[in-house]
Amino acid sequence: MTKVSFDAVMICGGSGGISSARSAASLGARVAQIERDRLGGTYVNRGCVSKKLLWSVARALDDLAGLRNSAVVSGAASVDVAALSEMRRSTIDWIIQSYGRKLARTEPEKKELKMDLKIKGKRALITGATGGIGQETCHFLADEGVELFLSDLDEKTLSDVAGDFGAGYAAADISTREGCEGLIKAAGTGFDIWVHATGVTGGKGDPLQMVEDDWHDALQIDFMSAVRLARHLCPAMIDRGWGRVVFVTSENVAQPYPDETVYNSAKSALLSFAKSVAMQHSKSGMLVNCVAPAFIETPMTDGMMEKRAENMDTSVDKAVESFLQEQRPYLVLGRRGKPAEVAAVIAMLCSAHASFVTGANWRVDGGAVGSINV
Repeated sequence: MTKVSFDAVMICGGSGGISSARSAASLGARVAQIERDRLGGTYVNRGCVSKKLLWSVARALDDLAGLRNSAVVSGAASVDVAALSEMRRSTIDWIIQSYGRKLARTEPEKKELKMDLKIKGKRALITGATGGIGQETCHFLADEGVELFLSDLDEKTLSDVAGDFGAGYAAADISTREGCEGLIKAAGTGFDIWVHATGVTGGKGDPLQMVEDDWHDALQIDFMSAVRLARHLCPAMIDRGWGRVVFVTSENVAQPYPDETVYNSAKSALLSFAKSVAMQHSKSGMLVNCVAPAFIETPMTDGMMEKRAENMDTSVDKAVESFLQEQRPYLVLGRRGKPAEVAAVIAMLCSAHASFVTGANWRVDGGAVGSINV
């Protein structure tokens, strides 16, 4: 038998009985916790849980719920099912209200969990801002409250992208020294974050048949643009004692492809440069890292696949499928990556949380590189 007394909190049931000596306030909290699912609401409860007490109350309430016509509840001879349900509900409410535990029933609040990167108010320069990875990086950083300044080659496209973020911008051809200096004149050097997402594949073919212009173009855009801008941007970060620099390299630095030798070489040079700067200056608080994407859905790979489709006289989708099978056997995810998947890693490396990460090359490649990253 089970007895619930409203004059004193006393719930008895077999060997799990609980005397009134127990803290009624604690009891109320435990009851609320047990009943939150049964009563269709959520009780806000910050109290600790005693397993012995929890199971004792659970057993007592289960006994109460099982009573039919043979129940003895506060002297009543019988209780019907509806009355029992209401009795259980009112018992819990009485315990809570009597001892001041304002444990309200509320619907569970559904929130999207989001990490605060702790870079709100920082200033960031994004070079190569109109490309797929560049634009997605803008989205991630803008969402964190970062003030953006954008640069790329085409002024019309750049203006449209900058307008989406309310960002400052300056079009510049940073493959030349004059272009880099012009950008710095327009943008200044007062940046906490610099993401360099500039790059072209360049000439393709037999490594021994690449001509001087092929080498010059790739090296100027993919490598020397970073070197020239770093001379202007990094000293200010070093002086302030805080900075994040992220260079976009490529899977090619770890797994070169023979028909992309100029691109392989230029991006590998960029990685080596980044590592050297990181080793020399990270103690100052300016951390330098690289992100190495593979086969991402960007205008650059769009062009590659369109050309492949034309040569094969097939659709772009079929060209992508055959490329994955023939050229990227280790890309186990079996698809092109999304720019946002790369930008998410870039944003993490720009964050205050990435305070023990420097000189690294982060692969975002769907498994495309077959070797172990050591």
